[in-house]
Amino acid sequence: MERFFILVLLIVVVLSPASHAQTGNADKNRVFESKVAGFRVTKPESWHDANAEDHLRNLERTKLADEKIHKLLLRFATTPLVMFTKHKEPHDDVNPSFKMIIKPLGKLDGSNPMKIANMAIGPMKMFFSNFTLKTMNEVFVSGRKAAYAHIVYDLETQAGLKFRTSSELWIVPRDKHFYLIGAGRKFGDAEAKKEIRTIIESISFF
Repeated sequence: MERFFILVLLIVVVLSPASHAQTGNADKNRVFESKVAGFRVTKPESWHDANAEDHLRNLERTKLADEKIHKLLLRFATTPLVMFTKHKEPHDDVNPSFKMIIKPLGKLDGSNPMKIANMAIGPMKMFFSNFTLKTMNEVFVSGRKAAYAHIVYDLETQAGLKFRTSSELWIVPRDKHFYLIGAGRKFGDAEAKKEIRTIIESISFF
């Protein structure tokens, strides 16, 4: 269960590392809604939708300290229900992003999201260099109790590039499942931080 959960967590933590850029316009349809998963979320006006191909390409370009975990991540990668990026992929720097998935709780205690977060965040330092846990506390997302964590680390690529990166995670239990929300940006990118906050505030569960 622990290894499975770490793989799920890495899916939303890994950002888009630098690649050759292209231009493109923002997608016009800003609201994503899933009646099956029971939520909706609004994308900032200038942001873009990302797809499964973009997601897998980003995972492939990322270098983890544990190569075995990286291979498992590529093998069992789950495409998030919804993914937004600030810039059209591919982008020539760390691309601010938002991802959201839903998974069964299994044996995890859904009444205690902080316990889940503590179990998951600890092993993360094994996969990224210069890993720092900045904040971890209980919050609410659209009225639901959740665990929140803010981590900072060096994102390395297979091409040998390295970027100081800031990622935020929210674990939101609901019945027998939990939502795992991940958002990230280049460290110090205040504008992207503000835009990510508007995405989180737009989430509603139904």
